[in-house]
Amino acid sequence: MVAMEAEWTGGLAVELGSLPQGAEMRAHFAMFFDIEDGRIRTQRNHDCFEPW
Repeated sequence: MVAMEAEWTGGLAVELGSLPQGAEMRAHFAMFFDIEDGRIRTQRNHDCFEPW
């Protein structure tokens, strides 16, 4: 099993809900991979987007 933590930031190309075009979104992820024979067998993600 491999565990990975990541932070993601993206700029919006279009308006999304209360966020205007060009606003920045941020999220934090925990990802867990089960590896078998050198390949990913399963992947589970736990995502947490920062409040808009």
